[in-house]
Amino acid sequence: MDLLQLFEWLREGLRWLLASAITLFVTTVLVLMHADSGTAGILYLVLVVWAATLAGRAVSIYLAIIVSFLFDYYLDCPVFNPGWR
Repeated sequence: MDLLQLFEWLREGLRWLLASAITLFVTTVLVLMHADSGTAGILYLVLVVWAATLAGRAVSIYLAIIVSFLFDYYLDCPVFNPGWR
């Protein structure tokens, strides 16, 4: 394996790791602040678009899938529990 190819693999891995870490940080802040779903949706949308412009299509698709699961689990109101908050 060439040294240049190794650096390219490390750079690509760092993109995926950084996208995951930023998503985890944003989710933690939103949950701790008890943000509503509108605010969370806009922030997640900005995060996915930012990843698409800087990191590429594959990372943005990965991030969109992860963000949709996190939004649904942590920030979306349960349907059958009206006294959720």
